Amino acid sequence: MYDALIIGGGPIGGYIAKGLAEKGHSVGVLEKGSEDRGKICCTGIVSKNCYQTYLSDKDLILKHGRSAKVYSPSGKLLNLNHKEDQAFIIDRNRLDSAIAADAIESGADFFYNHAVKNLDVLSDRVFVEYQNDTRVSSVEAKTVIIASGFNSGWFKQNRVKKDLNFTIGAQIEVYHRDTEEIEIYIGKHVAPGFFGWLVPLDDKRALVGLMTKNNPNKYLKDFLTLLDEQGKVANNGDKAAYRGITLQPPQRTYGERFIMVGDAAGQVKPLTGGGIYFGLLCADMAIKTIDRALNEDDLRAVKLATYEKEWKQKLNKEMQICRFARGVYSQLSNRQLDRLIDISNTFGIVDEITASDELDFDFHSRVIRKATTLPTVSKLLWRSIAG
Repeated sequence: MYDALIIGGGPIGGYIAKGLAEKGHSVGVLEKGSEDRGKICCTGIVSKNCYQTYLSDKDLILKHGRSAKVYSPSGKLLNLNHKEDQAFIIDRNRLDSAIAADAIESGADFFYNHAVKNLDVLSDRVFVEYQNDTRVSSVEAKTVIIASGFNSGWFKQNRVKKDLNFTIGAQIEVYHRDTEEIEIYIGKHVAPGFFGWLVPLDDKRALVGLMTKNNPNKYLKDFLTLLDEQGKVANNGDKAAYRGITLQPPQRTYGERFIMVGDAAGQVKPLTGGGIYFGLLCADMAIKTIDRALNEDDLRAVKLATYEKEWKQKLNKEMQICRFARGVYSQLSNRQLDRLIDISNTFGIVDEITASDELDFDFHSRVIRKATTLPTVSKLLWRSIAG
């Protein structure tokens, strides 16, 4: 029987496995995918702070990012520029295996092609059934960490109610033509309520993607057609990848002998759908909580509740503000989005914000708060939204 069993071998699950194994606990990881994970629906854009804190030893950087272009529905351009690097585009397909290798080296057992089918929390252990090829087997552990991403089928068995606040990411790799910076496209025709992106990986390859709650395949095809007509991209024969993204945490992220971390716990930036940094932040809290509970042989829900208290103190207000901002954004028409770009360009709103100390690639609520204090925003931007 393992001390801790982790369901999900992505970057969050692998990081927790490494952390617990380093503290002397026996750790197993069940990952439903293969060791060669293939295409992942994620741009791989992480903040400079995230990379330096968690990934600096991995050699994953493909491209530095200090600027981006935002295109309005009618094609008006807003340039976002900063003097220093704000983010890095990393090799997302290598990230999982790099973190898994660290976990294995630290003593964790990784099991690929192991899809969890049933999870029972008993009084003295957790019992997990999984399928490997056609064979159904089981494994036991003192506690389980659920880091399996969006909409795992056995949530109901843990009596964890999940809200239906989600979106779907769709992404494909293409060839690009002289795209130097990250490009963001907004508008109801591109991605209702969200946005589309063109992210160069090198001098040849780029990622094209978007988020939307409905018909992601249709919107991705239309977006590719738009970029092709503009002469920006060409098909390289790749297939699209899709991923569900939970934008709001469940009512609770812990229970008797289990906790939830990362996308599974809705620890995602509501404005962008990015989950790597928030997930790793919460993974550190999860490691500390589980390590203490195992050492004290006390895995009751009341003991594990400290994990949720800690991560919500760090992120809950941030996520609430950004969910509200995304709700406002989703209500804007294409005409209103065009007006906002015009106002931003005319009054230098973006330049004022990027020059302030409030700019933070990970904590967007700071920028939102800053924007509402600027006279040009409070008098013009919000008037535009209202009218």
